[in-house]
Amino acid sequence: MKLLIYIILFSNTLLSISLAQEAKSVKYLYKVSKDSIQGLEIFAYANSKGDIVVPFGKYPYLFTDTIKTIGFVSKAKNGFWAINQKGKELFKIVPFDNGPDNLCDGLYRILDKHDNIGFANEKGKIIIKPKFSFVDPFHKGVARFCLGCPKRMFMQSIENLIKMPKHNGKFGMIDLKGKIIIPAIYDSIRISDNNKIMATKEGKEYFFDFKGKQ
Repeated sequence: MKLLIYIILFSNTLLSISLAQEAKSVKYLYKVSKDSIQGLEIFAYANSKGDIVVPFGKYPYLFTDTIKTIGFVSKAKNGFWAINQKGKELFKIVPFDNGPDNLCDGLYRILDKHDNIGFANEKGKIIIKPKFSFVDPFHKGVARFCLGCPKRMFMQSIENLIKMPKHNGKFGMIDLKGKIIIPAIYDSIRISDNNKIMATKEGKEYFFDFKGKQ
């Protein structure tokens, strides 16, 4: 009798887990594709029931195979965007290496309609409102930003792989909450080889820790 009760309880537990997983997976979106009339591959997002949530051809390309929180898509002549599990567009994403920005320290760089840069997390929540003309991805909890730099400079400077365009801006550092820990008064600023933040101003070098203390 006890064995039968255990079997029933175990079966009910498995059923509950299965139903919970199924309910959760319905909220996910999955990338699907088909050939268009012209013979070109077009994409859509469907839920686990097969219902099309994001129509075929709405976006030229879908970067995310399974959207559990947010996913990334391209818009014709309008860059890369984040959408949620309902297919709602959330915000524009900073481009990086022919695709949407990489996740760094749990945050993506985003853009407003004026090309100001801010940050959002993996759940699609804006953590730092767009207000920077230029700011790098976060690294070790800090990010370099610039005052006076031209907007869209990120298109010419990707992780310092190529030379920045000429500008009269000054650099500083922010933390993961957007707080300025080093003011933008320096000619250059970077994380040095000895794991310090090194800034230069008028030919002099200054060193800071990751909380902005000199």
